[in-house]
Amino acid sequence: MRKSVLKNARDKLLEMRRQVLREIDNDLKEGREGAKDDGMDTYDLASEERDREISFILSDREREKLVAIQEALERIEDGSYGYCLESGEEIGLRRLEVLPTATLSV
Repeated sequence: MRKSVLKNARDKLLEMRRQVLREIDNDLKEGREGAKDDGMDTYDLASEERDREISFILSDREREKLVAIQEALERIEDGSYGYCLESGEEIGLRRLEVLPTATLSV
């Protein structure tokens, strides 16, 4: 794969990682601020608990994104980036542009 394609993919993946980390940081800050339940009635507490559960689900997704990004960066380093894990064939450049963490070809 051409060096310019790999450099662009690496830059995009690093930016994606920065963005995901910012989102996680913001979620953590909101969780700390929202943890104050003084004067809340039962319905408010239930709603707050539901929001925390949704937050945990989203943070799991964010962790999965981080893992996929890190794995893609490692594939760039070891030279296996852009190749399908199933067939070993090259993944299309357009697919990698849209989904830089792609591991399978279409």
